[in-house]
Amino acid sequence: MAPFGEDRWLSFLRAQNERQTLAREALRVEVASSAVPLPHELLQRVVLQSDAPSILRGHPGFDLWERCQSYFTSLDVFNLCLDDLLGAIHGFEGRAVADKPDLFERQRESELRMIQQRIQKELFASANAAASLVDHCRRIDPATIIAGYDARRRTEFGSDGLHEFVINLRVLLHHLRIVDAGWNLTNSVRDGQSATFKLSKENLLRAIDDFSGLASRASTWAFVNSHDKDLDLVDVFRAYRDRASRFHGWLRQELSSPELVALRDYERCLSERAKALSRVWWAAMLGNFLNWPAPPNPHHHLHRYLTRYELAQVRRLPRNSQEQVDLVIRLVDDKHAATDDLRRSVKILFDRSPRYRWQDGPQWLYRRSRAWIRARQRRR
Repeated sequence: MAPFGEDRWLSFLRAQNERQTLAREALRVEVASSAVPLPHELLQRVVLQSDAPSILRGHPGFDLWERCQSYFTSLDVFNLCLDDLLGAIHGFEGRAVADKPDLFERQRESELRMIQQRIQKELFASANAAASLVDHCRRIDPATIIAGYDARRRTEFGSDGLHEFVINLRVLLHHLRIVDAGWNLTNSVRDGQSATFKLSKENLLRAIDDFSGLASRASTWAFVNSHDKDLDLVDVFRAYRDRASRFHGWLRQELSSPELVALRDYERCLSERAKALSRVWWAAMLGNFLNWPAPPNPHHHLHRYLTRYELAQVRRLPRNSQEQVDLVIRLVDDKHAATDDLRRSVKILFDRSPRYRWQDGPQWLYRRSRAWIRARQRRR
């Protein structure tokens, strides 16, 4: 028999890789051609594949799921940008109307300039985030999958031109000119002193007039012109955030509808894969631990997986009891991956841990306590 040399070994590996590639491709085609929901047997063959995410890209719900994830991320960024903008203006107001404000003194000029630059940066980020959110929302193409989408959008955002102004503010700031936001102090007998940042109405109208290619130019111009004075950034972006919050809250709820069958089934596939990976990991870890002569004490590690409140709940139950183990599994198993075999293994691991609660502390404290007990016994 010829020796199994390097050439034969490489040939064997190439043949094995080709077989695996063909099997994965066949599985990918089967997933892409299958109706939703995916059959349980097919899904179980997919979830433990190393490149299961690549295979599942052929799922009918993958495209919509991917676009929804981008939309949700864009929505989070938008909310964060608006919070930063309004928070920065609120911080400026606190400094400006303090009992003994020093922000406008000559030695504070550089600090005031930094605050102005930060407000300008947050304004730029907020306007860009608003426009990006619109683009990501359009990629979902919600008008074709959600009944009443256009009507709801018009109702929530209104027709006064606020939405068009915020979206076009990105174009003005990014492409045409920087419209500076200037600070403003106001004294009122009724409301007291306040401070904010405003955009010049005159500068905005001139910028809109200069940019003839601006989308929804008439609505944007009408919105700016409807203000008697300069535009207060707090008033503008609070109003826009309220409208966007109502609309996108409604849209999130609609996107979670069970009527989007392909999307829900793709999420089920991801959940089943997460469960399968979790089961493999925990089975390997528990199997390894239970083979040790003295397995690790699970009570020493609960703080890594549980909050303080949850840990208190667990420790109120009888130590190593079935009730305590069941509660630990329920709290830790956020993927609902536990099987009967895993539950039994966890119970065995707890049963093999020390019976005394005071041994749950740090190991140095445990060793010191044992030494203290032995010393007391010798003194007796």
